[in-house]
Order: sequence, then C-alpha cells, then structure tokens
Amino acid sequence: MTRAFLLLAPLLLFAAEPAWEPLFDGRTNKGWKVYRSQGFPEHGWEIDETEAALRAVPGNMMACLATEEVYDNFDLEFEWKISPGGNAGVFYSNRKWNERGNYRVHSSRGQEYQILDDELSAEGAVAHKSAASLYGKVAPIPDKPLRPAGEWNTGRIVVQGLYAEHWLNGVRVLTYQMAPADKVASPIVLQHHHDEAWFRNLRIRRLP
Repeated sequence: MTRAFLLLAPLLLFAAEPAWEPLFDGRTNKGWKVYRSQGFPEHGWEIDETEAALRAVPGNMMACLATEEVYDNFDLEFEWKISPGGNAGVFYSNRKWNERGNYRVHSSRGQEYQILDDELSAEGAVAHKSAASLYGKVAPIPDKPLRPAGEWNTGRIVVQGLYAEHWLNGVRVLTYQMAPADKVASPIVLQHHHDEAWFRNLRIRRLP
C-alpha cells in the first residue's frame, strides 16, 4: 500500500458520508408549502423570528406544512416544543401524498412521530400514542427522556429500507420494521393539530 493511498483514504471516507441539508433557515419559508398543494399557507403557520422556528398557530385545525422535496431513506434531526396539553406530529412515508384535495395528514396514511405534552394530554397515558411514539402503532421505551411542555426537545427519525428509528433527546426510543406497502418516498410533513407548536433546526441527510 502506497503512502499516497494512506493519505487519501481518510478523505475518501469523509467524502462518502452523506451531507446534511438544512430544511429551514430560521428566517424564511423557503422549501415549505401546504401539504398536497402549493405555496406557504396563509393561515395556521408563521415564522417565529424570536425562536427562529416554524410555529403552528393555535386555533382551528389548518393545513399541514410539507417540504417541497421528497425523501425516501433519510436521517432527519429537528427540535420541537409543544404548548401545555398540546398535540402535533412529524409525518413521513405518507401514502397518496401527491394527490390533491385534503391538505391534512393522518396516521392511517403515513408514519407519525408523535409530538405531545404527555403530562396534560389524555393520549400521554397511552404508550403507543405518547410523545416520540410511532403514533398508534409502536410505543417508545418507558423511561424516555422527555422534557415538559414549553421546553425544547430534540427529535430524530432514521429510515433505511423498511427499518426505522425514533430518537428523543439523544436516546433511541424505538425501532420498527415498516410493512412494504407503507414505505414510500414522500415529503416530510409537520402536523397542525389545533395546538401551538414550534419546530426549528430541521436538517436532513439522504441515506443510500
């Protein structure tokens, strides 16, 4: 093995690492649109400049917010904060995402990383509907490191093939295998669920 190859090898390994792509710049709505439609929503969402976050405005259920790009295998990191008693979600592998009509996501048509105030929401007492669960399907570990409403949590979703992971504040809290029919490349979608919620520092890298 030549000395030149030994010097080059670390560079080749570094180059092979998937690059992180920011999904939100903290200031503009670039890269985001109404789910199953076009343009940033006129109601229900705003950019919170103080928090450098996308904010779901409380009130009636409004359109959900989707990335303009679609993702198949990926590693997604984000920070989230929920209001007391609040509910929201991050959706991925959304079936029928490219159809027109309904601008809202639902757990029956995609995979949902649950965003929730476990303490004040009734769903917090149901493990497979609690924060960081695969909503309605897979519960996180019992001792997950959840921070209370009004504080920032870090989330992470990893999808590679049919295998997926949910992380919460640096801890992997669940893994599961998707059914082949559930796996589809789709936008990442932030759910509007009546309640005030914030999302920031969203970034993603595409996996092989």
